[in-house]
Amino acid sequence: MTVVGVIGGGFGLYGYIPAILQNKSYSVITLEKYKYKIHERKELSEAARLIHYGKDVSEIIRNSDLIILARRPNDNLEIVKLIHDKKLIIEKPISSTPHGARIIYKITKSQGNQLYSGFVFKYLNWYKWLKFTKAESIIINWGIKKSNNNDSWKYSEAQGGGLLQFYGIHFLNLAVDLGYRLIDISLHDSDGKLDLHFQSGLKHLNLSIFYTNNPIFQINDQKNNSIINQMSPFGEVPKIGKPDVRVKSIIALVEDIRRGTCKQSLFNTINLWESSLKEAKR
Repeated sequence: MTVVGVIGGGFGLYGYIPAILQNKSYSVITLEKYKYKIHERKELSEAARLIHYGKDVSEIIRNSDLIILARRPNDNLEIVKLIHDKKLIIEKPISSTPHGARIIYKITKSQGNQLYSGFVFKYLNWYKWLKFTKAESIIINWGIKKSNNNDSWKYSEAQGGGLLQFYGIHFLNLAVDLGYRLIDISLHDSDGKLDLHFQSGLKHLNLSIFYTNNPIFQINDQKNNSIINQMSPFGEVPKIGKPDVRVKSIIALVEDIRRGTCKQSLFNTINLWESSLKEAKR
């Protein structure tokens, strides 16, 4: 039985725990203080009996084989210092800055951990099309609906949020994996718009990420043929009381790690993140 420790009272609970419990060879341990949240969520209440609890972070780490760290980016460093010889998934971004992410990367490696992050787009159907298409021009529009909490860290660049660091970083990781280089970037976080232009040989990938009241995820080729037209990269948007739409891709990530076949270019992604920020601020 593989014991998975979940540290984080948000996506760690409603994203990772349902995914992990799909596999009967896994058990979950999380912090006792999250128990009331688990019982309050309809999609988690039936699985509550399968979840074990520990009194603090040290107990979770000590009793886990795989650790999910899904906290705010600024919380991660102090927790990472406690982890040795484990498999570890840190939700992206792993720190609020590329410099901080590089420190965390080096610490986890020096302490014998196998480090992964929550990059799951490669498990989605449209990724295969993106990887193998012969189209020379690809246009992606990703419209994101903001939550009602405008003060959330997810919208604050200083805390590791914002269009580039929280959303665009998924595509920085894909660009690294697929051999694209960044040609141009335009970031107007205050206006809610990010434009990225990547190139690989003759292929061009133009990506726009923006805030909107009507969430959308579209992929078109150079002839304006619609490849994907849906509400989010994962299909539908999450619905209250229903399993999160990202659960299937998290299942694939955890299984990939279990098999030892998960390859993520984290260090190169951090480098591209850093250079993208520099270019955006010029």
